[in-house]
Amino acid sequence: MTVMQVKAAYSQSWHDFYQNPVLNTPPVAEPLPVFQRRVHEALQALIGRHREGKILLVAHAGVIRMSLNHLLGFPLERTFRIAVPYACMSRIGYHGNDHRSPSLLSHAAGPIP
Repeated sequence: MTVMQVKAAYSQSWHDFYQNPVLNTPPVAEPLPVFQRRVHEALQALIGRHREGKILLVAHAGVIRMSLNHLLGFPLERTFRIAVPYACMSRIGYHGNDHRSPSLLSHAAGPIP
């Protein structure tokens, strides 16, 4: 189904989800807190395996939002305030070697430099 077909077929669920995605899980979808935990655990494992190098993570918008949510420490309720357009590139950097102080260096659509 296209996005427009989903909106038309499930208009109330669509509306409810975007009003409060934490409390309004669409039918047969993974609850947002469960998805958040799964992405956070995978991201921490990835960072743990590559502490000395750079990581390129190619993912869909939901994983990008949850990664930014985790690394920048903002509430789950605000995750969908981040626009993640097609071909978006987000760049995170760390200060120091402890990987405890991430910063969003850039977040924009466009070609990879």
